[in-house]
Amino acid sequence: EWQDRKGRIQVTDALGRLLIDQSVSLEAGLTSIELPGHLSAGLFYLTVTSELGERRNGRFVRTVQR
Repeated sequence: EWQDRKGRIQVTDALGRLLIDQSVSLEAGLTSIELPGHLSAGLFYLTVTSELGERRNGRFVRTVQR
């Protein structure tokens, strides 16, 4: 359970470039970050690491709304 722990969220692009590296408070089922406005549309990879070293990985697609 990751509730009430500190951790890090890292977002990389499809080329592996680190775009976001942010310390966060992890909440069970819900942790949010704000994506920078300059982040272009595309595929991104998300890594969440707890203070105990546990990792979860995911990916998301950002689309640009017009």
